[in-house]
Amino acid sequence: AYDLITKKTILQINGRNITKTEYFFSPDYHPSNFVSFVKEFPDYRVGVVTYENLYTHEELLEIERECYETEKKCFHNHYLPMTGQTTCVSEKVRRTKFFFGARYMWSRVQLSEPHSFVGAGVRTDVSEPPRWLRTLVERPMVDAKIIPKDFVNSITMNVYHDGKEGLAQHFDDAVRFKQPIFTLRIFSDCRLSFGSQFYGFCNGAFCIPMSRGCITVMEENSYAANGIKHCVRPCDMTGKSSAIILRQMHERVMKEAKIYDESVDFPTHFSTLSLHEESVSYLSLIHI
Repeated sequence: AYDLITKKTILQINGRNITKTEYFFSPDYHPSNFVSFVKEFPDYRVGVVTYENLYTHEELLEIERECYETEKKCFHNHYLPMTGQTTCVSEKVRRTKFFFGARYMWSRVQLSEPHSFVGAGVRTDVSEPPRWLRTLVERPMVDAKIIPKDFVNSITMNVYHDGKEGLAQHFDDAVRFKQPIFTLRIFSDCRLSFGSQFYGFCNGAFCIPMSRGCITVMEENSYAANGIKHCVRPCDMTGKSSAIILRQMHERVMKEAKIYDESVDFPTHFSTLSLHEESVSYLSLIHI
């Protein structure tokens, strides 16, 4: 494991003291594959920056209430079918992934679909972001100049209902997403773990602490974004937790996804509609 060097800066933003934390490797002790990043990051920057105290406790409570309402609406089929995707263990919902604006294929079943390569697996068959995600979450980050204006075109919300089901090791695919990537942590404190060899074990290269209300930024072309996988394990959480992830899907993959949805997916869905009881829905057909 690597003990990271931190640099803290207090920023005055809209009358609030925001703590900005940057993370660095020691020049004498860093991962072997960091060598290919040294030229662009000679200060041994890991590529993760966090911001704390942008949101007040009251603002976080409002965001969390809206998150609960979004969960309820999802379970009552308020959104388009592919917007909320649940993971169940022993008939209990452990995690729900919400996709707003656009989604990406991530499960083994989805990636096995015949046309999963089209648009790099991006699809636009989901609901638009609820107003609260734009006004309560994104706008304060834009006003604070943490997120560039009009950068975000996709918002994902991972809800870990009891903190017992996390998210396995992965890269935020640079083919799909334009970096940087922004995340807000709500409900409870958590850690983002990097370089874990086994998902269920307490190991890894390093971790980034994320307190409730923390904004985490994975910087463009950085080691954290492109050189090492990250995950959230059950041991990284203290209870119910949620990550609101604000990203930009590349224009090219969004264009391909819209063409596919309008020319293939949507017409095929309509072609399977039937009044016969024995008919099979299109959503069922694509998972057979």
